[in-house]
Amino acid sequence: TISNPLSVDVPITAQQIICENEYLTVSPNEFNIPAESEVTIDVSFRPLLVGKINTNVIIKSPELGELKYPISIEGTAAPPKVLQPIQACLGSDKIVQIYFTHYLKKPSQYTVKVEKFAEGVPFSDFIPEVATINVDPTKGPAENMFNLRYEPSNIIETKGLLKVSSVDGGEYQWVITGKPLFPQAH
Repeated sequence: TISNPLSVDVPITAQQIICENEYLTVSPNEFNIPAESEVTIDVSFRPLLVGKINTNVIIKSPELGELKYPISIEGTAAPPKVLQPIQACLGSDKIVQIYFTHYLKKPSQYTVKVEKFAEGVPFSDFIPEVATINVDPTKGPAENMFNLRYEPSNIIETKGLLKVSSVDGGEYQWVITGKPLFPQAH
């Protein structure tokens, strides 16, 4: 909430609002504070990395001076998405396309790997077709895609944790399940 104790309206433009963290946005980004009144603005945060951040939103007004609003925000890890089970006959494979969106405003490199989901559950039947993905978001958020191959090696259901991670861009996770089928007669 921004108060205006003056007897005149005070306009605030987008150029007067400074978000010290590039992933904070203020809405509305231009507004008028009526005389002897107050206005409430919304501050949104799109966390890309896990962790706590202390930052400020500053409003510089010739009439009101510099108003500094300290903000403590925290990005928490999202739970892994659960993909539909992938089915393939023994001796064959199935390829699925995996999508993720890179929200960073700078280029980043992601590593793609499959890890164990639970002790004693096989996961080696999943093969990412790329080991790294380079992203250059020159036009804003970039949707990326890569192929994941499932090749059942036996008739036991497999499960893995697919991770796409970057030091700068954070981590995306999917729980993947492979359901093998008996070979089909030709």
